[in-house]
Amino acid sequence: MEQTDQCYQMSAISKSIANLKKSGNSKNLLSRFNMEWLPAIVTILILIMFTSLVVVMFFGSTYFAPTRDEAITFKKIIDILWGLAGVTIFYNTLVIGIGAGAMGTFIGTIYAWILVRTNAPGKKLLRILAIIPLTMPALVKSIGWVAILSPSIGIFNVMGVELLGRTTPIFDLYTLEGCVFVMGISSLSLSYLLMEPAIQSVSSSLEEAARSTGSSILTTFLTVTLPLLIPGMMSVFLLSSIYSFGNFEYPFVFGSSKGGIDTFATIIFKTVFFNIFPRYDLATIYSIVYAGIAIFMIWLYHRLTKDSFRFQTVTGKSERHTKHDLGKFRFFGTFICFFFAFTAFILPLIGVLALAFAPNLAELFEPDMMTTRNFTQFINTAGIAEATWNTFLISFADGIGVVLLGIFISYTALKSDIIIRGKKVNQAADYIATIPLGLPPIVYGVAIFWLILIGPFKHLYGTLWPMILSLILLKIPHGTRMISSALITISDELEEASRISGASWFTTFRGIVTPLLKGGILNAFLFVFIDAVKEVSAVVLLITAGNSVLMTVLLFLYNNAPSALPMIAAGSLIIMAFLLLVVAVQSRFTFDASN
Repeated sequence: MEQTDQCYQMSAISKSIANLKKSGNSKNLLSRFNMEWLPAIVTILILIMFTSLVVVMFFGSTYFAPTRDEAITFKKIIDILWGLAGVTIFYNTLVIGIGAGAMGTFIGTIYAWILVRTNAPGKKLLRILAIIPLTMPALVKSIGWVAILSPSIGIFNVMGVELLGRTTPIFDLYTLEGCVFVMGISSLSLSYLLMEPAIQSVSSSLEEAARSTGSSILTTFLTVTLPLLIPGMMSVFLLSSIYSFGNFEYPFVFGSSKGGIDTFATIIFKTVFFNIFPRYDLATIYSIVYAGIAIFMIWLYHRLTKDSFRFQTVTGKSERHTKHDLGKFRFFGTFICFFFAFTAFILPLIGVLALAFAPNLAELFEPDMMTTRNFTQFINTAGIAEATWNTFLISFADGIGVVLLGIFISYTALKSDIIIRGKKVNQAADYIATIPLGLPPIVYGVAIFWLILIGPFKHLYGTLWPMILSLILLKIPHGTRMISSALITISDELEEASRISGASWFTTFRGIVTPLLKGGILNAFLFVFIDAVKEVSAVVLLITAGNSVLMTVLLFLYNNAPSALPMIAAGSLIIMAFLLLVVAVQSRFTFDASN
């Protein structure tokens, strides 16, 4: 395998040197400045763009408000944030974010530990069940949960009332606790994927020492493994909380639209869409506070991961990982994981299926009443064809944009030696790649609105470009991480050999580095493409008449006609089927790129 890789790498070098005779020595526009600066310039431009969005968002409402009453003043900020409504929104946002982050971290850690460190059977299936929920959009999951836990139509509550003779529902989904539960259990996939490598990196020698003294598996986990996992768990908690703070779909469906429970995400949406005249001043005030919370969490995340070296325990190349023998409890370990996966994915999927094939809300889970009429109605809904085309264009452009920017940012962070004022640019590149997480998705809509309104881009209003820009900035951290994982494996010797032969930096970058990144580029593009199809909150404030996307069509159908849930569920299944097809294509292309 190593010989094959070396042959492929040497072949790339040979092709690059051959092309050098044709293009490497020619003078063109690209050679008028040092092309080695290009990745660093792109990285700095991303920082400038992000900073510009924050500045424009504030000054747009302060100095360019349509009327004096809509201008942001210090007094207005205090009145809004310190009023009862502002304090309640702040409290709801914190409770949902922290509660969901804590719950997701807990179940993700247990799930990963059982799969990595025990002999519980069925691990391949359990790992698939932990990852496949990533293909189900949050809005689709929320619709499925309505069918399961809604106080009025939810099958769980309906059966509970009938069997137990209760007069009140067993579990009210439209509460703060309901939002925390659903968002927490839905964090399983992210938490598991983040905790799996952390658990794999813990040395088994410490656990074996504890077991040799007579400690049980549970005692060893609580006293040895868990303390070593605390830094990783804290990182997962902070990252999960950041995503929960920025989530719009769950709080809107469960809290805002039914239970009157608003978070910063839902109130920003309401101030724009639920007023006769959009109140962008209020949306901006909430957005600034919202972004401040997220940026503080990002700072904590970087601070924690920066000092994580103090907890490293893997020091040898032949590190061995012992599997704990659960004995007669090994099937119980499988049951725990399956229960988490069933609750996180299968249960809401059952709810979506029940709604999609039901003739109406009053006849859920009636096999003899199943119908495919809802699918036909969704396909024939006005604007669906255009929304589908818009979704494809935006997601494709988003994937291309993130990949191009991600390549340059990753190269700056891992390979660049450029020094500005005594400091290497690569030291800041990793932070710059993470900074876009500091703005919650819906805040990008507010910021880009002001960028278009007061900048030289007014002609872009009403087009797809604002949504494309919003999604590119939002997804840069994800694409950069995926490309970085591939770039870090490419030896510097390959570039050095090309440069010694006389090739320019750009020729080397184009002919050697980029082809070797094929696997990472495909992963990043297809992942971002899928994620862009599922995204709602980053584009919901930027849509105009004729420029809707599929997920916003579902959102407004639910908001305007809740009785149309069966048709909405049918549309959700169509979108899910499309995403599963894209995942299959991703797996095929990734497999071909690695062979």
